[in-house]
Amino acid sequence: MKFVFDKKSGQMMPESMQRKLYSSSPTYLEKHVFAWLDNNIRVAVDNSFSTRVLSSEFISQYPEFDFSQRDQIRNACAKWFNSN
Repeated sequence: MKFVFDKKSGQMMPESMQRKLYSSSPTYLEKHVFAWLDNNIRVAVDNSFSTRVLSSEFISQYPEFDFSQRDQIRNACAKWFNSN
């Protein structure tokens, strides 16, 4: 089993696991959510109990996304937490 360094988590992990985590290409919305969460770690940690709060925060800072996309934003937040 080959281990590789994962830049996101800062830890060594099996190469096969890293491929699973990042194999699907993120959508346009997911890219924005991931970048926002990466840049706002404090907000993400403080509100890690609720993707609903995180989606509201995201929408308030990015008005081009609206509340009709709330479920997609919540799913992207959950995906980000699962991959970190």
